[in-house]
Amino acid sequence: MDIDSLILELQAEGPRRSSLWDADFFGIFCVRALRMMSYALKEAPDREQTLRTAAALMVEATCLGHLSHQTVAYGVSYAVPDCQNFLAHALLALLPSKIAALSPEQRPKCMIELWNLGEGLLAEPAWINRYVVSQADKLNSLNDLRGFLIDTLKPVLTPAPPATWSGPFKAQRLSTRGSHQDFLPGAIYAASPCVVCVRDRRDDEVELALFLQKGGGSRLLGLTRPMDPWVDELPPPTVAIGAEAITINGKAAALPTLTHPLEHLITESGFVVLSALDSQCLWILESP
Repeated sequence: MDIDSLILELQAEGPRRSSLWDADFFGIFCVRALRMMSYALKEAPDREQTLRTAAALMVEATCLGHLSHQTVAYGVSYAVPDCQNFLAHALLALLPSKIAALSPEQRPKCMIELWNLGEGLLAEPAWINRYVVSQADKLNSLNDLRGFLIDTLKPVLTPAPPATWSGPFKAQRLSTRGSHQDFLPGAIYAASPCVVCVRDRRDDEVELALFLQKGGGSRLLGLTRPMDPWVDELPPPTVAIGAEAITINGKAAALPTLTHPLEHLITESGFVVLSALDSQCLWILESP
């Protein structure tokens, strides 16, 4: 099968099927993914059928608006865009890199399961998709997709007990430069009990997602589109913030190098997240 002929066929089909068709996105990222798959499967007896099935899924996802410039976070210059939903990431990154490791008998079933699970996640809050995408490098095989999702989501969907705010407190500092070189942390809001979003104070449309984890395990999830805010039910503790220090319910804790505090967010799961006027870092203080 001539991959170029298939691509031309798909590019003509898309606009006739849906007004949501994003021709530029499909022409860059879906075509690149299909070419990668074509190369990976060049000796496979089911190469043509596998490519056509994958292409049909990409066309359907583009027609439904699941694959477009609006479903990525400003990463459109990269080989694989920074996808905001797991279905997009699975189609553009996981299929091209992992489909060849499956047997010809496994591939059709796996692609159907990938679509069903990815489409199911689209009905979930945006933070869940963003979190799963950030963990996708831990997926060893497409055969393990369902188990991977169960193992990945279980910790973040298990309700955490309310924080005691009794101390001792543990501080952590994260630089945002690795996710966006020019990012300047500003306003902070919660998207869930364990995911918060930080706005770039020069551009409210640019945000960075942060996953909160006890034991100093908080980490950045990457750039994100704005999410729906989460509202805690419990009243927050009494907090006073100064240079390099914070007091929570009368108990003091050090925040080294935080000399000019700017914004902060308190979560009922036991975290205080802070930004600074003169830094690209975020400070995270966790309570027992």
